[in-house]
This record gives sequence, structure tokens and C-alpha cells, in this order.
Amino acid sequence: MKTLLSKGFILVLFVVLGGTALAQTKSIFDISYPISELGNCADRSACKAYCEEPANEALCTTFAREYGIQKPVPQEETKFAVVKTDGGPDGTCGYSKDPIASCRAFCNDAMHIDMCVQYGEKHNLFAKETLKSAQNVRDALKNGAKLPTGCKSKETCKTVCENPASLDIAKQCFTFAEKSGLLPEGAADRAKAEKVFEVIKSGKAI
Repeated sequence: MKTLLSKGFILVLFVVLGGTALAQTKSIFDISYPISELGNCADRSACKAYCEEPANEALCTTFAREYGIQKPVPQEETKFAVVKTDGGPDGTCGYSKDPIASCRAFCNDAMHIDMCVQYGEKHNLFAKETLKSAQNVRDALKNGAKLPTGCKSKETCKTVCENPASLDIAKQCFTFAEKSGLLPEGAADRAKAEKVFEVIKSGKAI
């Protein structure tokens, strides 16, 4: 796992940019160079270089706490921090170099939807609408619905169903969307869709 100084957020940089000062004995205004706690670094650049070294993580972390320097954490990273703790839905993706990206890639595979929906439900990781759609797809698959040919992930399903290669695939996409509750509001019902399919099949429409 990268240190808290990774991604360019080094401790001394927070001092320079006016990091959040907490109610502590010392504050950022008490900092002066050279900083003995950080290897006697003489200026901002030297302290930055010092704190970018993994071996100095503990010292820099202690220094940050002592002076009330707090690293801002992106909201998404905070929300999905749990995957770094328990490994994510499969127990392993959260321990990769980029935990969030790895777990997303894992969950983008339709084969893993049940596991990922359960994990998302447990840790409240989905927005309400996203969770509902994911649950609908999961339930449809559990009830025997079949994914359209070539549909294996969100991206491939979008490609396959937005530009179906055949009438049969178009029917598969409609059927799956119907069974999983993904048809947009106002979309054609089954009867109307069948009429459209028949027109296409007869060669009277493209």
C-alpha cells in the first residue's frame, strides 16, 4: 500500500498549502526549517523528498499528527476504503496496486454480479438508483434470464444492444431489458416490440 504521501500529497506540501490545523498543542505555524523530526530537511523540496521515501512514513505520519496536518482524502477513496481492509468482494482485488480500479474491473464482469451486489449492499457503496438496477439484473439472471450474445460486461452489453448485429440479438436485448426492469420509461411494450421485429424481419425496415 502506498504511503499517505503518495499521489503527490506529501506532508510538507500540506504545510505549504495551509493544511487543516487541528486543535493540538502544536500547529503548522510552529514549523520552522530545518525540521529535525524529518531528517533535518532544510526546505520544502528537501522535506518533500524525505517524506516521499517509504522508509520515512512513520516519522512523517507522526509529524503530521503532532502539528495537526490532515491529508484530504477524495470522497470516492473514503467511500471505498473498505476494500483495502477486507480485500473487496472477491477477497483479493482490494489488495492490488489500485484497489478501486481492480474491484471495479472484477465487478464489471457479469459473472460476478451476485457477489458484488451483496458486497455493495453490505457496505452501502451504491447510489440508490444504481443499486436498484444492479439488483434487478442480478435477480433476472437468478430467475433464468439470459444475457444477450456477446454481453459480458456493462461496456460490452451497451455495445451489443445499442448496435445489435442481428434481429435475434435485438430480441435478446429487449427480452433481457424487459425481464430485468431496465426498459426506459415509455419504451415499447412486448406487443409493440414484436410488431417492430416482424417489420424488420420482413425486410420493410432496417
